[in-house]
Amino acid sequence: MTAPNAPLEDPVVLKRARSRHELEEAALVLRAVGIIHEVILDEGLPALVVPRCQFETAHEELTHYEAENFADTSTLKSRPRRTLISVWPGLIAYASVLLFVFIEQVGTVDSPAALRGRLDANAFLDGEWWRCITALTLHVDTPHLAGNMLFGAAFGALLAQLLGNGVGWGAILVCGALGNALDALIQPLGHVSMGASTAVFSALGIMTALSLRLHAELRDGRIRRWAPLVMGIALLGLLGTGGTRTDVPAHVLGFATGILFGAWLAPAVRHHPPSTRIQWIAGSLALLLLLGAWMAASAASTSST
Repeated sequence: MTAPNAPLEDPVVLKRARSRHELEEAALVLRAVGIIHEVILDEGLPALVVPRCQFETAHEELTHYEAENFADTSTLKSRPRRTLISVWPGLIAYASVLLFVFIEQVGTVDSPAALRGRLDANAFLDGEWWRCITALTLHVDTPHLAGNMLFGAAFGALLAQLLGNGVGWGAILVCGALGNALDALIQPLGHVSMGASTAVFSALGIMTALSLRLHAELRDGRIRRWAPLVMGIALLGLLGTGGTRTDVPAHVLGFATGILFGAWLAPAVRHHPPSTRIQWIAGSLALLLLLGAWMAASAASTSST
């Protein structure tokens, strides 16, 4: 393992090992920095030797390399493993809400439920705040409902493993509502939309931000570190920009609010989800917010008739 065409003069032992194989990585490090080296037998054991004049430099290079790799390995081993949790409570709640509202809506876009709950930019700007929330539970037709149930369940289940059921689905609802509110502010007057897809892309945004933080802590290379963001944007483009009736700004804004919320939340959940008590509180508040929004919508509809 001597560097090509480089004679070894006044050799000194840099490292010994029980086999030549154990010295291969150290030899590669020296070769990468241009230090002449050779593996010989010394006192019956394989030894990595270098010229005496390069001993200090070689020792520093190996020490630095081994320190970096030991730190990375220690970080991985010391990182507590997350316990897998049951995601069924959140999934059942999500599916039940969407199905119940769809049945009440009778699957039409001009039913009383749809008219009082859809995101109407004019009405929202006139103070009907609940529409940014109730619109997340309404759908144009059965395929629209099925698509949002499928992707929402997939992203929601993955996020629940990171945040827990209560915090995860509560975050999805809040970020989806914020995305809808921003959509109503930037769209032309008269804009109308409905569907859970804004919340679905909020879930994708939260997961993207959490994954970015995790890769940064593991000190991955730039490509792996930014891969979650690239994949998140790719999924947004693939799933969120097709179709003539697709509200692309709402999807983008839902994704953006998810990114911001996930980045804010990441330091508190990087090792494990919040406690069971916090899960119950967050889940209950999310259900109360949704129920309160529909109660406000019903009350406004009653007072206007």
